[in-house]
Amino acid sequence: MPAMSETELKLLLPGVDSARIADLLARHPALRRRPRQVQQLHNVYYDTPDQRLRRQKVALRVRRQTSDEPPLEQWILTLKTAGVSVGGLSQRGEWEAALRNATPRLSALQGTPWSTLDPDGTLWPQLAPAFVTTCTRTLWLLRHRKLPLDIGAAVDAYRDGVQGLARLEGTLRGKLREGAFALEAGRLAAGVPEGLAERSVQWRLLHTGFDMIELSARTGHSTADVAAAYWHAFDELDLLWLWEGVGSLPRSTRWQTQARSALRDDLVAALADLAEDVLAAGGVPAWRSANERLVERTMAMFTDLRRVDAHDLTTLSVAVRQLRNLALLT
Repeated sequence: MPAMSETELKLLLPGVDSARIADLLARHPALRRRPRQVQQLHNVYYDTPDQRLRRQKVALRVRRQTSDEPPLEQWILTLKTAGVSVGGLSQRGEWEAALRNATPRLSALQGTPWSTLDPDGTLWPQLAPAFVTTCTRTLWLLRHRKLPLDIGAAVDAYRDGVQGLARLEGTLRGKLREGAFALEAGRLAAGVPEGLAERSVQWRLLHTGFDMIELSARTGHSTADVAAAYWHAFDELDLLWLWEGVGSLPRSTRWQTQARSALRDDLVAALADLAEDVLAAGGVPAWRSANERLVERTMAMFTDLRRVDAHDLTTLSVAVRQLRNLALLT
């Protein structure tokens, strides 16, 4: 049974309509684009007649967990030990194991503190259901790629989309397009074959393709339409300075490399969210018209930041955060 430390924040909202709260959360800017799963939980807690587990702040539970999307039915045995709790935030030891049915199995508790709680084996035969709880749980998966990654499946999922995006030079706009043409011309002049020179200028941008392909699958728009919306929004907000600034951050140490990578991830995530907004609005002109004040305020902040003599992690982080806020609010 794998061990883990559970960190949990519980908030009691007495007299509040739970359906209303779920609806408000679903429309929160940080959650409204994230995958969601609704689960039904039926929990049976076990203890001895004299509540020896409760007195030691230990919980033993069998949970039946079901959901419709995706179809799921699981039985899970959970052991929780005493921990600490401050202001609703608690941390305690937790061990889980899959069961075949609703009957708890002693063998599933191997490798857990149960052997310390019941060293002579007399506690287990006394256990019986103590109480039952049922609830509905809604999960928003903010980080949803499971590790380890199946490389072969990932290649199959993205291959066609990435190959198509590598030929979509026409979706680039403005300064980014001009830079691509200049780079292509330089490679042609150096003797690089025309087809290779044309494709190679896209390579430095293809890491954005993963988000575009996922956005295409989620919205039903073609990858060409997604790429057009992505780079049109990029050009509309004149973000080349931010793109190049993040790319130019130092990487002399491990921590500098990780900071640069994290900021770049935040930047491309914000661009993907903006592209989704643009597609939903019917194009950049309609999106900008509907959000003129927010866009102008963001552009004014960018103008101030661009006046700084040198862009470092601090100033660029502020810029990326402003872009992220724009994506969340439009």
